[in-house]
Amino acid sequence: MYGWRARIGGLIPTTNTIVEAEFNRLAPEGVSIHASRMNLRQATVRGLEKMNTYMERAVKWLTPANVDVIAFVGTSASLLRNIEFLTNHLRSKRFWLTFIIEL
Repeated sequence: MYGWRARIGGLIPTTNTIVEAEFNRLAPEGVSIHASRMNLRQATVRGLEKMNTYMERAVKWLTPANVDVIAFVGTSASLLRNIEFLTNHLRSKRFWLTFIIEL
């Protein structure tokens, strides 16, 4: 059975074609990876800010997977706002998250 040890959700930009495969390759036995995409059309400040507006939707799409943790896998986007901002923003929208990490 997949995910008996842990279920990890990832908020990933649509332009990132590497991280999901890497997460699955590196996951230990019993850990399942569940990805949700945030639309990114241009890797510019404006494009990254727009991508962050898709974050709430991406979190909602992870909800049915009952993930234990959500990783924000948008390194350049996370530089626009610190991790406390992202955590507080999601919590203010009534998303309950165990933990958010920046990769």
